[in-house]
Amino acid sequence: MVVTPEGDAAQRANDAQRRFEDLVGRRLGLLRSAAMRLVRNPTDADDLVQETLLRAWRSFHTFRHARNPTGWLVRILRNAYIDRLRTYRRAPAVVPLDDVLDEPARLPAWPASSDAGDPTRRVEAVLDPRLADALRALPAPFRRVVVLADVHALRYREIAATMGIPMGTVMSRLLRGRRRLRRHLEGLQAAP
Repeated sequence: MVVTPEGDAAQRANDAQRRFEDLVGRRLGLLRSAAMRLVRNPTDADDLVQETLLRAWRSFHTFRHARNPTGWLVRILRNAYIDRLRTYRRAPAVVPLDDVLDEPARLPAWPASSDAGDPTRRVEAVLDPRLADALRALPAPFRRVVVLADVHALRYREIAATMGIPMGTVMSRLLRGRRRLRRHLEGLQAAP
């Protein structure tokens, strides 16, 4: 029997695949439960396990079989989780401006209850109906910039890129919008 280089490579690939499936198959439940402890959401946990398996397969050729395979897989899972956190922290919040900010009637109603663990709910709980009315009273260009800067905590350059306007215009609209908000709110406090 003659072994060709292509046949030998295919055999090695099949052997590697079988070893990988054996190594992962016994530890899949452990990976899933570790991912659930990290993300606390079944869908996100499945995504994290899938990313872990993809990374493990890509680097399987570097794996030393004498080492701890469970530790190797859990380390890959942890690194995938950390990379995902870093990506989410860097990504600015995407707000559909046309849906939320074009017309005053489209501003969302802010819930009165607060959840101390959720930053979005904490911000929403701070905004009472008077502030929502003051935001609605602002002209749309000022309102957009104020909401993006003060509610969504975007930087000037991120707001400029989102709205397609120069950064100087962002700073000017933010200053003017905040002044109008302050005057409106001070007027409400002065009224009996």
